[in-house]
Amino acid sequence: SDNASFEQTIDSYLEKVKAANDEAKAKQASSLALGYFRAAGSKANQAEKLDDALVLLDKAAKYGDDKDLFYYYADVYNKKKNYDKGLDFAQKGLALETADGEPKAKFYFQIGMAQAGKGQTADACAAFKNSVFGPFAEPAKVQMKNIKCQ
Repeated sequence: SDNASFEQTIDSYLEKVKAANDEAKAKQASSLALGYFRAAGSKANQAEKLDDALVLLDKAAKYGDDKDLFYYYADVYNKKKNYDKGLDFAQKGLALETADGEPKAKFYFQIGMAQAGKGQTADACAAFKNSVFGPFAEPAKVQMKNIKCQ
């Protein structure tokens, strides 16, 4: 597959630049690979191919991590009803997000989904209130109605 050949190419390249102690090129290649597999994982997630998504996100994680990777992990694990992992990844992503409002909303939304799934209604309501921004405003309001937030 394209993914497998990409992975082989990038891994052999990384071996070469690491052997040459070229930190800058190694960093650049790792970041490229992280982005490639994170995007592929996001696509699989959107297509509801959750197991495929996890395989791809795990490949991305081999090359590093970032808040977007953590967001996709949270979304996939919450959809799989693995709320502990969903919560963990959403909190990791939130910790890396420095901008307030809409950028944080997506992480709060996933935190709310995980807490609601775990039956932690008060915590979930608080998280959903923090996610009422931009594209998450409507879904958050629906969730708050569903779990009867005050």
